[in-house]
Amino acid sequence: MNFLWDGCERDSRIRAVPIPGSTEHIKELERILLNKDVQVRLFPVASLGSGVVAGWDAFVKGPERSSLQSRDELFKWANESKRAVEADLLCVETTLCEAECQPRQGGLLFLDVMVGTLENDQLAALLKKSLDWLKPWNIVLSLRSIPSDFLGLGPNSRTLIQSGVRICVEYSSLAGGAESSLTGIRPHFIKMPVAIICRPQQSGANTVMEAFLAMVSSIGGAIVATGIEEKRQVEACRALGIQFIEGPMVADLGL
Repeated sequence: MNFLWDGCERDSRIRAVPIPGSTEHIKELERILLNKDVQVRLFPVASLGSGVVAGWDAFVKGPERSSLQSRDELFKWANESKRAVEADLLCVETTLCEAECQPRQGGLLFLDVMVGTLENDQLAALLKKSLDWLKPWNIVLSLRSIPSDFLGLGPNSRTLIQSGVRICVEYSSLAGGAESSLTGIRPHFIKMPVAIICRPQQSGANTVMEAFLAMVSSIGGAIVATGIEEKRQVEACRALGIQFIEGPMVADLGL
């Protein structure tokens, strides 16, 4: 059980106060992990250069009607119970199984992982099992966050990259040190919400955006604009030279 600690005015002892709902959430987490009960949805990633689907971006969440249905809630309680890596590996395993059953119009498969999972031997084992249908260079490990004390990729991560596996980072995780994080990791892709991309385009002040895109290009990276829903967003990305777009309706926008 998880606790908050509270002072007791009647004496100097400290008493533990259970966090409301913690027992129920942790029991639900245990049920999800035991039954491997997570859901996967694959969103198309399209190349603006060729106009075709270049791969798929995986979104994983808890089961319908569960108190841990949202990914944020699932990993909040996985972290609380120190089972975040276990939950992360389950999401990767489920995504690989789902992707194998889907028609693959393009080669890339974006798999969300935590930085802490990269050095886990089970991750390499899961990826190795998929290599009969998925080549290493088709796998993109998408890092959801980069801790402030991150010192660089470890030996397991470097081995994966040497085999052809690619790395993607979230733009939001680069705040407060984008340049050092980019040059330290040298990701192949950077996911960037289209709302951020279109904001300077609308105001006319796109100098900062262009400078960032130039920095990404200088390390050999490519931007994936996420959350695309409208044709005008596609054209805004095209005008800035962005290479890839992602969203549930991308395949229907007539690229």
